[in-house]
Amino acid sequence: MFIHGAIKKAKAQEAEKVAISLKVSIEVKTKLQKIADENNVSLNNLCASILESVLDGELDDQGTMKLIENLDDAKKTLSDCQKMIRNGDDTIEAVDGTFIDFHVEEKIALAKISAITAELRRRGAK
Repeated sequence: MFIHGAIKKAKAQEAEKVAISLKVSIEVKTKLQKIADENNVSLNNLCASILESVLDGELDDQGTMKLIENLDDAKKTLSDCQKMIRNGDDTIEAVDGTFIDFHVEEKIALAKISAITAELRRRGAK
């Protein structure tokens, strides 16, 4: 779980520190203080390590899940384009009168898949 990684970081923090000021609800402060106390770390170190973990991408802030969803959508688009091309339908007219070129859409889908896959690898996601 995410908080366990943050606790390990809080215990190991030795870097030079600078002050920041945060205002949080009493409920949030109470929860954080309880976690800090239970794990024998300071509240400041815990908060700093949580922020560091977020910046390092260790917290799935729905960004990774959204990327996976976008990857699935791009793969479906690619599959649909390839089916249409195999059937001899290179283009179709959309409802608004514009034309959809499946060869272009296929290239766009491939580019999206490549970019999303690279970002997921960078994040260490599968």
